[in-house]
Amino acid sequence: MKILLPGLDSQVNLLLQKVDLTDKTIAIFGASSLPIAIKLLDKKAKKISIVIEDLELYLIDKINFENKFQNLIDKITIFNDEYLSFKGDDKFDIVYAQNSLTGSERNLILKNIKNLLTQDGILCIGEIVVLRSDIPKSFRDFFSTYSIAPLEADKFEKYFNERGFKTLAIGEDKYSLDKYYEEIANLFEKNKNNIFDFSNNPEKLIKRTKHDIDLYLKFGMKKITNFISGIFQL
Repeated sequence: MKILLPGLDSQVNLLLQKVDLTDKTIAIFGASSLPIAIKLLDKKAKKISIVIEDLELYLIDKINFENKFQNLIDKITIFNDEYLSFKGDDKFDIVYAQNSLTGSERNLILKNIKNLLTQDGILCIGEIVVLRSDIPKSFRDFFSTYSIAPLEADKFEKYFNERGFKTLAIGEDKYSLDKYYEEIANLFEKNKNNIFDFSNNPEKLIKRTKHDIDLYLKFGMKKITNFISGIFQL
């Protein structure tokens, strides 16, 4: 299964290269994370909890999972919960978040993640970052409209270090971000009439997706952004 999130496979590959997942319990924050969970289980992770805030996306992922992956039903649990309030049944060895903690509540969510982790627990996080602070107004407006608060690339590692995490590994992959938007654009063009049939408001999702794609591929956002992954430890 393909990981169709910003960064594609680059973040999970970094984790697999740097951390032994044998018997680890892992929480994944964000929808469309089933391919990530399966890759982690293939490397002998013990149990995966996927946390999805959006009810519609939760239902889609849960239906897809239960229809296709009955053999993993005892190893993957999908929760519809807020990142800020999710507690889980026990502590986790690893929390994984790929482009799911980019909002203005990042600070508060990170505090909850620290409470979820075991002693010496690991945070694997990847985000779209901006390459400079003086970004054009059209991009600032887009980020503001959708409550996105991107970190600056040269402050990414420091942000987590200042909040009690030590760095185990950092990876940058501009190619994977470009490739993600190209794949999303192709998928959108081929399926735009039914791609959001699951939604109660497909017109809104179509408008946002097209705007996002155009900003990146046509109007220059690719020139001021990158994708950075980090593996941090308490």
